[in-house]
Amino acid sequence: MKLEDLSAPPRPIARALANEKLFTQALFSRPESLSHLLPYEEYIEATRHFRHKDGSLGAVFEAEILEHEPMPAAQIIAQVDGLKSWFQLPENCVLQVLFDQSPISPLDPEFSYVSEKYPGGHTVSRKLFEARLETLKKSCLTPGPRMPMRRRTLVSIRYFPEI
Repeated sequence: MKLEDLSAPPRPIARALANEKLFTQALFSRPESLSHLLPYEEYIEATRHFRHKDGSLGAVFEAEILEHEPMPAAQIIAQVDGLKSWFQLPENCVLQVLFDQSPISPLDPEFSYVSEKYPGGHTVSRKLFEARLETLKKSCLTPGPRMPMRRRTLVSIRYFPEI
């Protein structure tokens, strides 16, 4: 068995060090960024909108999903009427609606918020509530149709300035 000189670097490293261009590139080049793939150039904090690479402007809103099942018909109609203006945009605007559904983690802060929201109550009610909350947390760890999901709706409006 041949003993190698331990003071010399391993061959692949020695080859990389010998090639100055490769060495410099490995040390100082920046990998391609995720921002290169995104459609917007910048987010303008003061007005809370995006300026896109094509010159258009955009805004994204998170819309709360209404639990309409227990609502009376008149209230549902009033809510729908309130949405009409969103669908009457000028021709140089685009509206997108994105529905997102993702699993809830058992470590989600929402569980703490809910448990702290009802500090009082009868002892039996509190025990039943805590047991139900623990069952819900455990179901977060089990993939399948009973796994709790968080549903969100994102509404995006994009404005293309007239040329």
